[in-house]
Amino acid sequence: MCATRMSDSPEHDVVDENLKAHGIDNHYIAGFSSFGSTGHSNPAFAKVQLSLRLAEHLGRLILK
Repeated sequence: MCATRMSDSPEHDVVDENLKAHGIDNHYIAGFSSFGSTGHSNPAFAKVQLSLRLAEHLGRLILK
């Protein structure tokens, strides 16, 4: 966890709010590594939410 943290700034982290790697076209990282910290309990539900959000984003890109 925390290896490819999420941020809107490529100077601070690896992926944006849509889990797209900064500066690399068509490269998305969907995994626990995008979390900012490990937290105190099971993060599986939050990861499912992020995965569904990414799927919706990619679906909108495909339909364009």
